[in-house]
Amino acid sequence: MVKKKKSFKSLKQSLKAKHKNISEDSFQQAVEFHRSGQLEKAQKIYQKILQNSPDHPECNHLFGVLCSQLGKHQEAVSFIKKAISFDASKAQYFDNLGVAYKNMNALEQAINAHQQAIQLDKKYVSAHYNLAVAYQQDGNIGEAISSYGATIALQNNHLQAHDNLAVAYAKNGEFNKAVKHHKIAHSLNTKSPTALNNYANTLLKIGQTNEAATLYQQALALAPNMVEALYNLGGTLVRLGQTEEAVEYLKKASQYSAGESCAILTQLSEAYGYNCSWDDFEKNYNKLIPLTFKQIEDGLSPDLSPFAAISLPMSAEQLHSLAQAHARNYKAISFELLDSPKARSAEKLRIGYVSPDFSKHAVGFLLKDLFSYHDKSKFEIFGYSLKNDFDEYRKNIESNCDHFVDLSEMSHLDSVKKIREDGIDLLVDLAGYTTHSRTEIFTYKPAPLQLVFLGYPGTMGTDIYDYRITHKNNIPENLAKHFSEKMVYLPETSLACAPMKMVESEITRAEYGLPEDTFVFCCFNASYRITRKIFSCWLEILKQTENSVLWLKYKNETVVKNLKSAAENYGIDPDRIIFTKFNAMSKSWLHRLADLWLDTPISAGTAGLLCLKAGLPYITINGDTAQTKTGTEILRSANLDQLVVDNEEQYIEKAIFLAKNRAELKKLKVQLLNPDNRVAVFDQKTFVFYLEKAFQKIWQHHAEGKPATSVEILKNESFM
Repeated sequence: MVKKKKSFKSLKQSLKAKHKNISEDSFQQAVEFHRSGQLEKAQKIYQKILQNSPDHPECNHLFGVLCSQLGKHQEAVSFIKKAISFDASKAQYFDNLGVAYKNMNALEQAINAHQQAIQLDKKYVSAHYNLAVAYQQDGNIGEAISSYGATIALQNNHLQAHDNLAVAYAKNGEFNKAVKHHKIAHSLNTKSPTALNNYANTLLKIGQTNEAATLYQQALALAPNMVEALYNLGGTLVRLGQTEEAVEYLKKASQYSAGESCAILTQLSEAYGYNCSWDDFEKNYNKLIPLTFKQIEDGLSPDLSPFAAISLPMSAEQLHSLAQAHARNYKAISFELLDSPKARSAEKLRIGYVSPDFSKHAVGFLLKDLFSYHDKSKFEIFGYSLKNDFDEYRKNIESNCDHFVDLSEMSHLDSVKKIREDGIDLLVDLAGYTTHSRTEIFTYKPAPLQLVFLGYPGTMGTDIYDYRITHKNNIPENLAKHFSEKMVYLPETSLACAPMKMVESEITRAEYGLPEDTFVFCCFNASYRITRKIFSCWLEILKQTENSVLWLKYKNETVVKNLKSAAENYGIDPDRIIFTKFNAMSKSWLHRLADLWLDTPISAGTAGLLCLKAGLPYITINGDTAQTKTGTEILRSANLDQLVVDNEEQYIEKAIFLAKNRAELKKLKVQLLNPDNRVAVFDQKTFVFYLEKAFQKIWQHHAEGKPATSVEILKNESFM
């Protein structure tokens, strides 16, 4: 958060009232009242003085400052401008005029006023600082950084300048520099709640979640009712899986907030979702959505992010509107001197993949071998990493790229320059609006064609992206109208992984508290995906299938308590729901102990692939948004159309049928485990072949000077 410098400057200078018609004692008394915060008393004396001497510059100036403090910003501007008309030599007058303009959100005028103050006094620290704040609020981060630097050059121990400079560097993607100035600010004052909160915000952005939580707690120890720190700590605890504690902090933030806060409601929705606290979730959601669209109608940037929204029961049309409003946050600034990227004439197409998830992550799991299948005689592959996480996945991905660049410590501007210098033809965003993404880089069009793929299922809501790589089973043509990007339809699937092997170790049901002679339904999707409606379906399935249990994973005891309570209220023995502590499926493969996976409305992605690889069939409902159609795409690509249903009734019927007809279920398992049965989602080599065909087709279209338009890549039978 940018901390504004108080507009009341150098009141001691005002003690020397020089106007002949003003009582020295009266003016000094007004200034003392003003300085001590007794604004009403100061106001009365200033007004009385100005009645007698309306042309006195210093009294006009200070009365303008007082008006600004009282929220009467237009009056403040009027009186300070009047002071300047009598004496235009005072840098302080122009500086405080800038503050008044800034309080009116008239940022262009504020910047001009602060610049005039600096012209009068180049060493005026306050003017440099306030100019930086105005630039920062206007979104001109480069100029803000420069002005904060000028402030610090004049006054190295300026706490707010170091703190706000750190915030600006973080906004610009320069996290090492941000941390450096946060540390300086902290050394100048270890008891500044604002500085601690801002420091924590930066640590959260670079994935140091536990450290961020500690700093938020330190801020709250100093300022227990600080709404922003309460909200931030609540959101951080949600990330850490401590959702019950998160709710308490978020409720307290709401208590001290002025009116309903969409930001707080958003985090509460997430926490309630993770806790499966459906009554609270629905009550909260019914407040959040109207307020969010009121923000959009008012031209404001919504607090509800598109990434958070994909887990909510919103329509495709609503998600599109939200993404379009959110995209207004990203605007090109200070890039006017950069040439636009030009189409290259070269033998190889240069493809750049940008992601923060080139590591052990659901996206990294799908990418760890993908780049190795590219035809390096026709394509030159560049990996651009947004996080410096190094593990075996990262090592594999690096080795499969022709070039691998760490952008994690580069500013947005330097990242754009690097990508342009590399001559990238097609730049692929693998993160969208997910955590640690950097949409700012794409805003400035570092490549002639920009695409969204894999990591984020929703629309970006902006024309800075030309295409989205998908499949008609995920985004059919009737749904594509709610996406800003044009569609590139691949022929078999848009989701594929490399060949993989299950772990060799033997595991037993007994190890996980599962009865040996019982039919085991399971779902290891995150708890926020378990809705009231889908859980009711699961309970009805249990009710109609004797000798069966439901196997779920959990991260906190609140989920266990809430789901067991819901089961009991439905008339189901809570002991028929068995919980296992979170365990990565790709590491343990424990899901192979189950008989049938029951998908959630927000479908399993990577987990769905792992189910099929383990020979575990699953049932999914074909939803009406991209995130609720992932299961449909996977199952249909595996020739398991019969496991895709249209509604909850069919879902229940299908699950009961398979539980009671083991022979039919066995046929599905045999089909999945048959090594001679080609499954498109496990044939990443063919997938990349079609992906390359897509790249070539849209590039040719671009080279011919045609605007982006949706294209479909047809299946090449001869390639098989």
